[in-house]
Amino acid sequence: MKILLSAYACHPASGSESRLGWQWANRLAEQGHEVWVVTRGVSRPDIERHFAAAGQPANLHFIYHECAPLLPVLRLLRARFRYFYYYVWQWGAYQAAARAHARHGFDLAHHATWVQYRAPSFMGRLGIPFVFGPVGGGEATPWRLRSAIGLRQWGVDLLRDGWSLLARFDPMVRRTYREAARIPVTSAETLGRLPHWARPKAPLQLAIAYEAPAGLPQRATQNSGGMKFLFVGRFLGLKGMALGLAAFAAATRRHPDATLTLVGEGPAGRAWRKLARTLGIADRVRWIDWLPHTEVDALYASHDVLLFPSLHDSGGLVLLEAMSRGLPVVCLNLGGPGVIVDEASGIKVETARRSRREVEAALAAGLERLLAEADLLAALRVGAQERAAQFNWAHLIDGVYAGLKPERPRLENVGSGVAAANEVGA
Repeated sequence: MKILLSAYACHPASGSESRLGWQWANRLAEQGHEVWVVTRGVSRPDIERHFAAAGQPANLHFIYHECAPLLPVLRLLRARFRYFYYYVWQWGAYQAAARAHARHGFDLAHHATWVQYRAPSFMGRLGIPFVFGPVGGGEATPWRLRSAIGLRQWGVDLLRDGWSLLARFDPMVRRTYREAARIPVTSAETLGRLPHWARPKAPLQLAIAYEAPAGLPQRATQNSGGMKFLFVGRFLGLKGMALGLAAFAAATRRHPDATLTLVGEGPAGRAWRKLARTLGIADRVRWIDWLPHTEVDALYASHDVLLFPSLHDSGGLVLLEAMSRGLPVVCLNLGGPGVIVDEASGIKVETARRSRREVEAALAAGLERLLAEADLLAALRVGAQERAAQFNWAHLIDGVYAGLKPERPRLENVGSGVAAANEVGA
């Protein structure tokens, strides 16, 4: 099948959305599809360097596009301008894709990144089956918990709420929904943001997948000393660690040898450190700056439980990484984590109609169960690995393309080496 993949974020070495776009491109090529990726020109040097060293599949091609006149403004205003730039970029990317479609005749168009339900894609105008997603972003911090996210994040969330409201009336977004054959969504919260007429073509499907590499460090079956909890992620108010720190303090009063390690960086870090001191747990909390994946793997192997009380994550790749290494997860039943974690792989805390203190108490109760019940912890370790194995790339691709993908393509044209057909969009 000839697939046009729209991946605004696509990079061989970056994380988050860029990693997702890169994985989509390469996994589809591995399945034998002929793939053309429309992505940003700024990624071209790194993509070409990667393939110069590793070899480029002959069935994977790139179409690079930038809105050149707007780039100086984007560099000047950075994050404040990037959403407008993203919107404009989508139109130019469609024009570049239309020219490529006239030459190659694609069978399917797929918008893969950003995974943002609020912003449009114009690839449905190509007149071929169009998949928009999986998209997320419909999650929002429950109002009763917003006192836990800090003033900065409160303002960000308020702006995000406004954008969600405007998206309901954006004619380009609504047209995107109409033109899409499928709109996979990452959570029930995002599904609820779609117009009623669009929901029948919006199955629940996470945007992420993970397959643990071979040769990972093996976790110890029994850590020396007390239980070791771990958090990995950006230090942002939306990650909910104000709740997590309070829960850890309450749960470990009778287990003072337990420790918590936080790996990451971000604007909420200073407030979290202050909270740890206020709660009297500063001597049991370890702070580590952002680490490369190889070093995070070693941390997974030396810890027992992942504490991830995020308030509105659409995905949660760190959960799959930790679970595949045998770490159960304690999280909130919100967004992607609420989909990933089940009763056999961790503990999910309900937030509906609960105050901040009630949610903190429920998180603490979950942590305390793991501290007190060795048999439960052992069972959840096994369940976490089994659950993580379900979120593989074959499962994700089949779920997203269900009913749209013809029989598996012939593989005679698939090879390695540098593809000759990289194209540059206007």
